Amino acid sequence: MAEGKRRGRPPLDPQKAKRASFNTRLRPALKVALEAAAEKQGRSLSEEIESRLERSLEEERQLTDALELVFGRQVAGLILAIGCAIKEALPRRRRSDWLSDRKMFRLAADTINFLLQAVDPASHPTVLARLRRALDDTSYEWSYPEMGAGIVARGLAETDEEMEFDLGPWVSIIQRWLGSGVIARLGARFLEPPSSSR
Repeated sequence: MAEGKRRGRPPLDPQKAKRASFNTRLRPALKVALEAAAEKQGRSLSEEIESRLERSLEEERQLTDALELVFGRQVAGLILAIGCAIKEALPRRRRSDWLSDRKMFRLAADTINFLLQAVDPASHPTVLARLRRALDDTSYEWSYPEMGAGIVARGLAETDEEMEFDLGPWVSIIQRWLGSGVIARLGARFLEPPSSSR
């Protein structure tokens, strides 16, 4: 073998990023559908999945851009926070047509009211105590509105990577749009001992 020749694959061009590997399990029907779509587009299954993920992220970005443009940051942030709270409060099987169900509508309205009181610059000590108890005290007879609003309020107050409650991809956007003052207020109300609540 000649001096200076290397065995194996040549090194990657530093300008080209190495693609990351990601393994996942798919339901058989989904895999068949993705394979058919990939073949139709002349792509590999991996390329088809990557393309669809990129498109999904782009659609999410377009949605947030539109919300910010139409409503402004704080209103858009509050809209998303309210949506998250309603989703947490309503039983999954009852989410499809809650606007036509008096009981579910009342539940959603109460959830919104609790969340607004949690965010309110004026303190509502009794409401805040109820929300904290719904989250922390397993013996407390909480309601779905208290739990839904409490999950979102505390989840938004979490500023580190490991949030106790997962609000999905919206949490960092909502935090940024509501502003550091609102997030700090939620932190004082939900992350610090109750005696220091404002």
